[in-house]
Amino acid sequence: MEDVESSSSLDESSGLEDTFLAGDVETEGDLQNTGSLDRTEAAITLVIAMLTFLQNQATNFLPLLLGLFFMINGTSTQVMIMLNAVGLSVSIHTVEHLKQELMKSAINFAIELITSPTLWYIISNNINIYLKKFQHAVVGIDGEGIDIEKASNLPARLEKRGQCANADFHADIVPTSDDMDFIYQSYLWLISDLLLSHTPGSNKWKNRQKLREEVDKMMPTDRPLPPKKTDTCPFGVFNVNEGSKKGQVKLNKAMRKRARQTEESWV
Repeated sequence: MEDVESSSSLDESSGLEDTFLAGDVETEGDLQNTGSLDRTEAAITLVIAMLTFLQNQATNFLPLLLGLFFMINGTSTQVMIMLNAVGLSVSIHTVEHLKQELMKSAINFAIELITSPTLWYIISNNINIYLKKFQHAVVGIDGEGIDIEKASNLPARLEKRGQCANADFHADIVPTSDDMDFIYQSYLWLISDLLLSHTPGSNKWKNRQKLREEVDKMMPTDRPLPPKKTDTCPFGVFNVNEGSKKGQVKLNKAMRKRARQTEESWV
């Protein structure tokens, strides 16, 4: 009797396990569609890479990628030392060297973009000098539809400084009727999207796909120019206290020197 009860309990537990793990089961057809390795092949590949790396550290392609992945996701030093000892990752010094080389390569691409005929601008985020210090980037601009001579006329742009004080409240600040219609349609779309996305049980509504399509059509757009892909290159970190006006002047000089530009060409 005890044997019967134990076997039935095992059947029940296996049924529960199948229930919980049903979403993780991958069929052979799914693996063929994704084109990825199955768990056995991935494990064999990883073991071969580990053994090869332990015998010859020059064969470090996979350990190098894994080490970079572990480092950028906050893996501690002790764990990195252990992973390096078993051949799963390169050393911390190698990962830091790789990061430096990647940054140098990115800066070279940014310099090439600056010296090219393409229009460009620099993003310098100084809201938080500790969290945003890596967000210096050079962005290329598509010059189609832009008067380059007018856009590059610095004296004409400087003459517009302080002209906001002469703005008329009713003519320049108060939204027009078209602006109010746009705002009204935006609110309707936003409320409809929130209701469709976050209402409990909305994923079980009938014709939800059609509702989603209708809500997407409600979103107003204001895009005078078609979207185009931009070329963005990281510009590296600057050891400058950019949280003040003097710091911004120093940062501008540091950017000019890194871009290898003269003062005349930089202006």
